[in-house]
Amino acid sequence: MASSGYNVAWSLALLGAGHLVGLSVGMAMLTGLVISWVIAVPILTSMQPAADAVTLAAHTLAIWRTQVRFIGAGAIAVAAIYTLPGLRSRWWAGS
Repeated sequence: MASSGYNVAWSLALLGAGHLVGLSVGMAMLTGLVISWVIAVPILTSMQPAADAVTLAAHTLAIWRTQVRFIGAGAIAVAAIYTLPGLRSRWWAGS
């Protein structure tokens, strides 16, 4: 569990969802996870030290909740906007 707050356990529902979305989406999600926890959280945590009474786990989760999640959401939004023109041109070409 460490400082992530998640209990990693096998779940048939997650396994089924992973099968439905496919390997490329799963790899993209894994890449996002690695970027957020291996790169973004340590950098942002070092730039913003914890207060005296705050544990490292609580500070790490606060950084992830208040900053890193929004970086990921912004990346998803940019990817969606970037994809729209390509979908539109394919839709018009198919008509």
